[in-house]
Amino acid sequence: MFEAYQRGELEDDDEVAVAHGLRAEEFARLMESEAQVAVVQRWAAPYISAHLVDQLRLDDLYAGLWARARDKQRSLEEAGLADPDLAAAPLSREALLSWYLARRGRRAPRPRRGRAPGRVRDEPMFLRALLREHHYVRLRELRER
Repeated sequence: MFEAYQRGELEDDDEVAVAHGLRAEEFARLMESEAQVAVVQRWAAPYISAHLVDQLRLDDLYAGLWARARDKQRSLEEAGLADPDLAAAPLSREALLSWYLARRGRRAPRPRRGRAPGRVRDEPMFLRALLREHHYVRLRELRER
């Protein structure tokens, strides 16, 4: 909703506020708060990224993740799946998301009444990453049999 608000796509801010159980001034305060969060996120992102690898090393996770990444890349390349085509994927978008969430012990959220299911900002890239993970997991399962 905040992104639609920023782009000026909300037809009536007061109507949107009421639909979310807010008065107009509460809605304005919420949008201002979200704008401040967005500024902080943009400012902090480069610093977080720069220190993420160091934190993985400190937590003794880097070597294992690096080895998995190399194995994944090699396995996908050998199977001709390094650049999977979403249109030719063996799973639908919904099935792929359900597979991913199930592996994490979570269920897909139910769509909110009257609204389409949520979308990720760069959904094609995200789905492609999930498809690569799906292919890799399947390849590992075949290899371990």
